[in-house]
Amino acid sequence: MHYANGRAARVGDIVRGKGYNFKHEIVGALIEAHPETTTCNCSVACIGVRKDAPLQMKGWVAFDADGKLKVWDRLPEVQVSVEYGQLDAFVALDPDTGEVLPPA
Repeated sequence: MHYANGRAARVGDIVRGKGYNFKHEIVGALIEAHPETTTCNCSVACIGVRKDAPLQMKGWVAFDADGKLKVWDRLPEVQVSVEYGQLDAFVALDPDTGEVLPPA
């Protein structure tokens, strides 16, 4: 079982790619790989932000993307999910740098 660039896949790898259900790329942990199948041969655990989450407490103080303190009206609610896909639609990432790992 190999990723898009030919690197061997291992359960536990941090991966980036496109699964079947999301319309965007995801980053997550490879939790299942099925070498005996040719379609839908992997599962990736990922975390996303729920945009339809109910309004939470007002007045949260947290850093924004630029590292500045900001008062937020609401904090996003996160949602953990499992995405299914093809291993050859993903690449493995270095967990320390986020760079794509080369074929071994």
